[in-house]
Amino acid sequence: MVGVSIVAYVYLFPAPPAPSTTDPEPKQDQQIAGTQTGCLNKDEVAEITVERKQRDLGDSEGRVLVLIKNRIGNKEKRRFYADNIRVNYHSVESHGCGVYAVRMFNYDYSKTLQPFGYREELWTYDYTGEGNAILLLTEKSEKYVSYYDQDFRVDPSERYLVLEKGYAGSSDGVYDIVFKDLKTMENVFVLPVSEVWENNPDTISGSSVGFDQGWSKDGRYFWANFFGGAPVFGYIRIDSQTWTYELFPAPPDVLGGDQLNLETGWLTVHPGNVWFGVAELFEEEKAKRRVQGIGTDLYLHNLLTGQRLFVAHTDEPIHYFKPKWLSDAELEYSLPSGERKVFTVPK
Repeated sequence: MVGVSIVAYVYLFPAPPAPSTTDPEPKQDQQIAGTQTGCLNKDEVAEITVERKQRDLGDSEGRVLVLIKNRIGNKEKRRFYADNIRVNYHSVESHGCGVYAVRMFNYDYSKTLQPFGYREELWTYDYTGEGNAILLLTEKSEKYVSYYDQDFRVDPSERYLVLEKGYAGSSDGVYDIVFKDLKTMENVFVLPVSEVWENNPDTISGSSVGFDQGWSKDGRYFWANFFGGAPVFGYIRIDSQTWTYELFPAPPDVLGGDQLNLETGWLTVHPGNVWFGVAELFEEEKAKRRVQGIGTDLYLHNLLTGQRLFVAHTDEPIHYFKPKWLSDAELEYSLPSGERKVFTVPK
């Protein structure tokens, strides 16, 4: 069995040399390389570290370090770097036969508007370190053109690539969830977001799509959410066997930090919690609730069955329990003291 781990963005490194102008430039929707053959062996694991080039909070340039180790003994066998990586909340994905990342070329970090020749590409690396561009995402020639958003997801068996094309409120009205065959880069399914909006006008109309959830373990279902700022309005589950979908409206007060278990449908909910985005307003509301004796509860809500379970309570107002699924049945959460506890979903 192969394994992959991701390490948080905690390192900085010296500026690398300028990228070569001879790097291959893929055309839109054109695959540059075939399927990679350098997969992890059953006795190997990969450790992936994303390193920033500059200390900033937004998207920036960085690189990825890939360490391949023995599963038993954790001894390093080989390593390689991937440079010019666009560092954001989802910079890289790793699977049994490939490391996938968005790379930037001709990037000038001192400028908001990038110069002529700037481009972003999706690359794949096998575990020998060989990398190939597979899709052009964005380019700046005569004008800035975005073919796809930088966010992407690859299914566990590396059959499909999921992308966003367009955005909510775009002038041309294009906003699609696109599934591509990773071997051919041909579209296998395109779901217009407007179709989902029209079928659910009172739930998610006009909202944006987030790929925070991703694929189920068996690679059958792809989950995404519909949101407007911090509030989440609903979740969509797309079946890759039938290319049909279901929309599950979110219960009230679900925010971006709540955690959905993709295998069971259990979703964390902090009833009554709000997000202001302004520290002063947030503290004022906390003080008001503290006087009124209003604390915070944590619940689980099952999107598939509608069942609801109480998990924990604290007297601290608007507390975020920092929930994290340890398994399909175990939810870890944090009390105001910092103590971590585990709730087991009853069978």
